[in-house]
Amino acid sequence: MPEKTNKRKAEPGKAPAKKTATAKPKAKTTRGKPFKKDDPRINREGRPKKGEALTDILNTVLDEVDSSGKMRREIIAEKIVELAEKGDIIALKYIFDRTDGKPIETIKADVKGDIINVDGVVKKLEDMLLNDHGRI
Repeated sequence: MPEKTNKRKAEPGKAPAKKTATAKPKAKTTRGKPFKKDDPRINREGRPKKGEALTDILNTVLDEVDSSGKMRREIIAEKIVELAEKGDIIALKYIFDRTDGKPIETIKADVKGDIINVDGVVKKLEDMLLNDHGRI
């Protein structure tokens, strides 16, 4: 029985396929001197902190107690309710968004007719712009 080989035979009228080179893995290179135990260059404290986040700062300020004994966030909430009672639509929307959650947006798509060729539409728009302005 003849041995099976993976070599492909060239088709009549075509040159045999060329061998392609395979990429060799690059050697691992080290940049600089590697750290050794108790090396003074090692930053033991880690990266310095950037500071508090805005949310943390706001929560600290809003948790402060006023001279009347109310927290600042309670005073602000009462003002928003007063504005909504006076007819401020933005305050009213804010209250509903925070208490009931934002309404789910639904999109109704009614697709009928032919499929739109986007490339053709883009080409037509480019032609229109070139004819009107001389450039895109």
